[in-house]
Amino acid sequence: GLSGQRVRAGLRLLSAAGQLLHTAEGEALFGEDAVSGIAAMQLARFYEAGATLSLDLRDAAGWALPPTADVPKPNAGHSKAEADPAVAERIRTLASLRADCSLAELFTGVFTTPVARLVCREAGLAEPSLPVGRIRDADMRRLAATLCDLRLPVTGTRGFAQAQVTAGGIMADDFDPHTMESRLQPGLYAAGEVLDVDGDCGGFNLMFAFASGILAGRAGGAAVPKG
Repeated sequence: GLSGQRVRAGLRLLSAAGQLLHTAEGEALFGEDAVSGIAAMQLARFYEAGATLSLDLRDAAGWALPPTADVPKPNAGHSKAEADPAVAERIRTLASLRADCSLAELFTGVFTTPVARLVCREAGLAEPSLPVGRIRDADMRRLAATLCDLRLPVTGTRGFAQAQVTAGGIMADDFDPHTMESRLQPGLYAAGEVLDVDGDCGGFNLMFAFASGILAGRAGGAAVPKG
């Protein structure tokens, strides 16, 4: 039911032991069977078996804190972040204004219906018809914690066929960065993704491919005997 939904979020990729592998911010796009979008794609480079994706949805709700504010951080292992008091207070305010509504309407105007349903379900409130007036304070704190740290299991990446850039390759240290000539085999040049270089999305990989290709072409052309 989330297919096609987009949210601005802070994304964290956590290892099976709960250690932080990488972070990204931006748009997360829910597909039929996956989370995509630039931010999610930035994390795919660091995937390992048993990983978990954590989404901080405060930005999507318009409840992001100023950069200088203290932001609750996850504990070690699989423990989730403590509820952000400011978010919990916003939820209490919504609940007081919508006491006669159902749980399905609590986040109207904050999230789309599918995303609101996901947050409620992951917080252990799976009954959309539950009257908001019956939601306890502990439930609101759990909703706030889930909104700040929504965990989704990661079963893998889409693989090479769907990849936009590849990791791995020849060690870049073995090539002169000014000419792209091999330090081990004179007359051998390399450029682009044949080298162990991969960057963030946003044109950086194309820029490196073009720039290193120009350097290698110029240096290699200059080294070719004339006549």
